[in-house]
Amino acid sequence: MGLSDDELERRLRGDDSKMKEEQEVFRRIRDYIRDHPGANAAEISRATGIDQTVIFRLISQGKLLKKD
Repeated sequence: MGLSDDELERRLRGDDSKMKEEQEVFRRIRDYIRDHPGANAAEISRATGIDQTVIFRLISQGKLLKKD
């Protein structure tokens, strides 16, 4: 999945606030999973306040691995 034109323009200008926000979201999820390795998306969402759709998007992007 490529960058949108707006995202590419922001990055070229050095405006990476969205990228930092995404990194923070990922860090919160990662830290929770490390402490609760058997947690499912609903549990992660409730505990972190991050919507399940974001969790599923990170899985589909390969940034998180889904445990079967």
